[in-house]
Order: sequence, then C-alpha cells, then structure tokens
Amino acid sequence: MRVITSSGLVEGQAENEGNIAFIGIPFGKALRFKRPTSYHGDKNSPVNVKDIQPLQPTAGFDAVNKTATKEIKKMDLMKIPDDVTVGENCLNLTVTTPDIEGKLPVVVDFFGGGFAMGGDLLTPTMKWLKDEKIVYVRFNYRVGILGWAQLPDIADTNVGMYDQKLALEWVMTNISRFGGDPEQVTLVGSSAGAKSISALMASNFSVMDSISRIWTVSGGFQAIRDMNTASKVSQNFLEINAITQNDLLGASSKELMSLQRKFNEHANTNDFGPVIDRETIKEDWRAVLDDRLNKTHLHAMVSSSDHEYAMQATLAGNSRIQLSEDAKNLFGKNTDLVLAGVDTKDQLVDALGKAMYRLPSDRTAEIYAQNTNTSVWVCHSNMIGGVHTSDAAVLNMAEGLTTLTSLIQAWQGRFLTFAKTGVPNGSGDDEFDWLKYRTETRVYAQLDPDGPKLAVLDDDALKSKLPLQALVL
Repeated sequence: MRVITSSGLVEGQAENEGNIAFIGIPFGKALRFKRPTSYHGDKNSPVNVKDIQPLQPTAGFDAVNKTATKEIKKMDLMKIPDDVTVGENCLNLTVTTPDIEGKLPVVVDFFGGGFAMGGDLLTPTMKWLKDEKIVYVRFNYRVGILGWAQLPDIADTNVGMYDQKLALEWVMTNISRFGGDPEQVTLVGSSAGAKSISALMASNFSVMDSISRIWTVSGGFQAIRDMNTASKVSQNFLEINAITQNDLLGASSKELMSLQRKFNEHANTNDFGPVIDRETIKEDWRAVLDDRLNKTHLHAMVSSSDHEYAMQATLAGNSRIQLSEDAKNLFGKNTDLVLAGVDTKDQLVDALGKAMYRLPSDRTAEIYAQNTNTSVWVCHSNMIGGVHTSDAAVLNMAEGLTTLTSLIQAWQGRFLTFAKTGVPNGSGDDEFDWLKYRTETRVYAQLDPDGPKLAVLDDDALKSKLPLQALVL
C-alpha cells in the first residue's frame, strides 16, 4: 500500500493482526550539530529508507557495563544487534495503522536511553501498540553529543529537541493520510522519552499547543538544565577525548562512535538533556507551561516505579562504593542533598531511585495538578519488581508473563481508553476506578502484581530540598 506524504511517496507492508507498517519514513535531514530541516522527496517512487537508528556505540552503554559483574557483562545486555544499522542520517519514523481510511486515535512513542543511546526500534516504550486498532508512530531523534551538545562554536542548542519537534509537526501534517485523527494525539515516553515530553511541554514550540494527552513514565522536568551545566558536560566530552570542537566537525561517523564510547566510560544517564537557552526553553518555563495548560486542558498520566534504581544497582554489582560514585556523577552539586540521612546500601539504592525518578515524577504530577484546567492520574508501580519504567515495560510482556496476562491486558485497555477518551477508566477490563490526582487529596493508583488499589501520597514525599534540575555542575 502506498500513501503520499509531505516527505514523498511512502510504501507500507501488511504485518500482524492485519495492520500496515510504513517503515523508515524520512521526516528530516540531519546536518551534524545543526537543527534539522524538513525532508521532501520523490512523489512517484517510495522514499522509505532502512530504519536507521541514532548514531551511538554499537557495543552498548559502557557507563553501565563497566561496573557490572562478570556474569552480567557476559550477557552484554545493551549491545546493539548486528542487523541494526546506526547512523547520523537517522531522522526517520514508522507508522503502523489498521485502516488508512479511518479516523483513529494516534499514539506517538518517544524512546528512552538517557539521551545517550536507544532508538525507536531499540528502546520503544509501547511496542505492543503496533498490533492494536490504533495509529502508532515511533520515531528517532539524535542522541549523545550529536543531539545535546552545548558547543557554541560549532553546534546549535537543543538539536535533539528540534528533531522531536519536527517529528511531531510531521505527524500533525500527515497522520490523517494513515487513518489517524490529528485531534486525538497522545504522546507516551519512558525515562528520557518522558523527560523529552516534559521538556517539550515547557518549550516555546507551538506544535505542543495541539497536544492534550500524554503519559510520562519514570521521568519529568528534571532533565531541563541551566546553560552552565550543559556547557560543562560538553567540555568534559572534549577533555576526556583530548579533542577540540573542530575535531568533532571533522571526525568520521565511526570516529564519533569511538569518541562517544570513550566518554560513556565516564558518563551517566543525567549528562545530556534539554537546556534553557532562552529560545527553545525560557528561564521562566513554568509560566510558559501554565499558559499552555490553560489552552490545552491537558490530560496526563504520570507514573514511576517503587524501586527505580534496583536494576542499575544490580548492574553496578550492588557495590556501595560504586553507587556512591554514581550519586556524584548523577547529581553533581546536588549529591549531598540526595545522600542526606543515608547510612546503608539499601538506603542508598532507594535514595538514588527516588531522587532520579520517583520524586521528579511526583513533582511533575503536582505541577500539572496545580492548574485547574488539567486532569492528572498518577501511578506507582511494583510490577516486575518495581524496576525502572516497570508499568510501561510490563505492558510489552503480556504473552510471556502468563500469570499476569489478565492484569496486563486490563492495564493495556486502560491506556487504549485513555488514548481514545482522555480518561484511563471505562475499558470494561476491570472494575478499578482510578481517581484523578488532586493537590488537596493526592490520591494515586498503586499497581501491584495482585492488582491496582488506591493510595494517598504522603505529604513528606514531596518535601525535599533537591532542586527540580537533577544534575547541577
């Protein structure tokens, strides 16, 4: 099947459940360190490309692997499969649809990976949606130094955010040609994907005024950083590799991968992210956000997990020394605030998880709920051990976790209902009534393997001297 888009003619192939997948649609051109430009191709022959993933070290994320036990290293958990291609020309997306003549809800998936790794094929949030009766879009944006450099002599600011903006603009322009309703677009993302959606909500991008439904999983506004912190991260990249800004411009893609890999040996998942540059994101972004919420009447699902740093701690060999070093790398000048009152290793793991993901997620929900035009539903998850992004990750496991299949399918139904109506209730799969989160009651859903129940967020949970910006250098 073929469809004419602003990118040119695109071709789709039938997949499972009768859905049609239009893979590798180019939506932008990526000139190194520059904000993207729109792609306009041939309207007579298909412009589809191979699903190229963002340029990154194919051996995986060494910041995690370097501290892992020998047994975990042998598993090579983050190695990119040999049949997957990475490259700088990665600005492509995939649309899966059950009916190009329909007018169906649309879900746009923002992948995670600490802004340093991942891709729409490698680390999608909701890959199960490709088989549902919904229009599902996954896309790529640039990661690592290529997407998030603060190097004024050679690089534009917030390049990765502009990739994301261009993808959303493409969706709003073209999705009706795939049977999608541009007035029913839901953004979903986990970890860096959630942080990306949050930063976009706070940005000056007008395309976000068309978005009224989001689900952010284990991430909020904490990645938005000041210019000084962003500049120091990029300077560290140059110093670790003993290179200049001009060396980066002249490096081959293969050399860039090696440079990023060397940096990753010293890096962490807080290093890169959106920067307050007064153009993309203003210093008073809270006012920009509030104005947007007044216009869009946002419906938001905001979730986090009970043991957010448990998996990372295992990868680090549960070494207290390494975990303390993680804290310094993840939070910089905020480290003492994170570690206040921490005595044991278990307390340290818990403190890292709360400071990295739980507190920022709950704060994000609180910020949204303070606007009376916004509807918010909060979830804390203990699924699959309550590890990072557990509530979204488990939705991709319905067939494998047979003892949880009914619960997973019920929660899938809730999200599909949310994408269709803006409310995560009424799917008919269970009788649980998920109440809205309000600042005066702070009721949320606690999702456990034996099912969901209502709980109340303790007042102390939001009391912290930790700034909204996680990493400060």
